Amino acid sequence: MTGRLLQNAELDGRARADIRIRDGRITQVAASLKREPGEETHDCQGAAVLPGLCDHHLHLHAMAARHASVHCGPPHVTSRDALAAALAAATPDEHGWIRGVGYAESVAGDLDAAALDRLRADRPVRIQHRSGALWMLNTAALARLGALAQPGALAQPGAADGLPEASPGSAGRPHPDGRPDGRLWRADAWLRSRLPPASLPSLAPVGAALLRHGITQLTDATPDLDATAIKAVTEAMRAGHLPQHVMLLGAPLVLAYRFEPSVMMETIRDEQPTFTIGSITVFIALMNAPDAQREALASLTRIWSGGAPIPPSTVKAFQAQFGQYIHNIYGLTETTSPSHGVPYDATAPVDDASGALSVGVPVFNTVVRVVGIRYSSSRPLPACAVRSGQGSDSPGGGGSLVSTVAREVICNSECGAWMSNALT
Repeated sequence: MTGRLLQNAELDGRARADIRIRDGRITQVAASLKREPGEETHDCQGAAVLPGLCDHHLHLHAMAARHASVHCGPPHVTSRDALAAALAAATPDEHGWIRGVGYAESVAGDLDAAALDRLRADRPVRIQHRSGALWMLNTAALARLGALAQPGALAQPGAADGLPEASPGSAGRPHPDGRPDGRLWRADAWLRSRLPPASLPSLAPVGAALLRHGITQLTDATPDLDATAIKAVTEAMRAGHLPQHVMLLGAPLVLAYRFEPSVMMETIRDEQPTFTIGSITVFIALMNAPDAQREALASLTRIWSGGAPIPPSTVKAFQAQFGQYIHNIYGLTETTSPSHGVPYDATAPVDDASGALSVGVPVFNTVVRVVGIRYSSSRPLPACAVRSGQGSDSPGGGGSLVSTVAREVICNSECGAWMSNALT
């Protein structure tokens, strides 16, 4: 099979078209396309073809852990007897723990250590409430964590050595004798620090499940990602186990008070960032630094630059020196959302006539129109690359954007033209 042909598809709520896909990339869109030898066809029957969906609030590692956990709430478990059966059938992890998720009070009311002991007492059990804010532990789990070693330790807020406070709404209500009741409220860090070390679960099942729902971009909103968690996400993306484009809200933001090449490279080596964006002069300065070394930027997986079209020779030289490709990206100013850019996994073509590097494709929900003597503003460029030509931004090429109306990007007449080979 050489590719796939989608026929009779609705595009943007209006047009009917055929779409050709090769190697996972859209290569041709037209009102009617002839099937090529070996090409798989699918009649969309007028159904809409949509861009990939974005989910901007996920917790990847929690989702992966859920795959290896016992489901303790609806729709899988809806009664006390069903919960007891699920815990009885659970296989402990390599450290002997049983981890449950998704509990709701409709199953068996408020759970505490005593209630969990009646369900399963022979193994340490911890169950997470469906809200994610509450953990419920049985007596065996509390003993493993050392929470029973000091009777009365949780009776006074902050009285114990490193133990979470036992005030209402913090780590649970203490029993009259001072023993904790096993209800830990927003005590994830305390719990994590006392659990036996365990490797992070594979993100491959999560990536595959999200892809089945059409999700191709996501934001992990976990607020306290450590270096190990960030590295796991990065490695999963590189290996293709996590095919989505991922933004990490919990990743640290590295800021430099001033730019100096050697200081910047040292900071990148120390902090191991994975994404950076800057003007092309920044990357030229890094190339020309006396102490520039290839491994200095090894942690970076995405590099973007904009503001002025980039000479192809600069991109080629930077990639040869550091092994990293610089992607073009543009907006109307440095403070607005991007309007067009080179996709994550693409390299920009070079125009044969002008020698200029493509400045990418319009981002979703953006229409690019080229205006001027040679180009008509009535001709949108919805899915093709915009090519930089001679303009005022730099001697090597223009492409300056001058106006937007309702997310329509207006380029000057020397900014762009239709590209025969679209980047989509």
